[in-house]
Amino acid sequence: MDPSVLKIVGQIAGIGGLALGVFLLLYKDLLRKLKVPGLKQSQWYRVIILFMVLVWSIALVGIVAWVYAATRFSPPISVVQPKPTDPFLIWYVTPVGNRLVVDSFTFPYSDIEKNRGYESFSRVILAQLPVRNPTPIEELAVFRVADEGKVDGKSGYNVTQGGNMQVIVIPNSVITDFGDEHLAFTYVKSSLDQQGE
Repeated sequence: MDPSVLKIVGQIAGIGGLALGVFLLLYKDLLRKLKVPGLKQSQWYRVIILFMVLVWSIALVGIVAWVYAATRFSPPISVVQPKPTDPFLIWYVTPVGNRLVVDSFTFPYSDIEKNRGYESFSRVILAQLPVRNPTPIEELAVFRVADEGKVDGKSGYNVTQGGNMQVIVIPNSVITDFGDEHLAFTYVKSSLDQQGE
């Protein structure tokens, strides 16, 4: 291992990576270069074991220090609770011919919060959307944009959980065309991200 690699390892993996890189560098060089005349094989064995234990211990201390620093000094993750008047965005996908049209609808967060469960959200919120060629509610899949969690009666997710502020509604026929829920969600989400740029 070239010493310049230590710089790269240190930048990528921090203290722990640097410690591991030093261990590998020293151990490899020891085996290649260290020849002490007059040492018996049993003494040579002890020297190598001692060196390995010491370098390994230093590498381990470096990794522990990195883990401690990463967990002790990182800011806590907090979920900001939206205000009742904050906008909640619904992206509704409609297949039109061989393309997908995405309409957006905004509701006050408080209205969505009252109807955050799958059944209530579907029957109260989705049913009133003025979409062209509406898909029957039973044939729609609702995905949370924050974490791609599917909101249905089985998953345990609701639309506002964890401060989620957007959903994408995709007909099951579109999911079938893509062959996978994740692919359909990712395609629609990346299209929306590109439009927002």
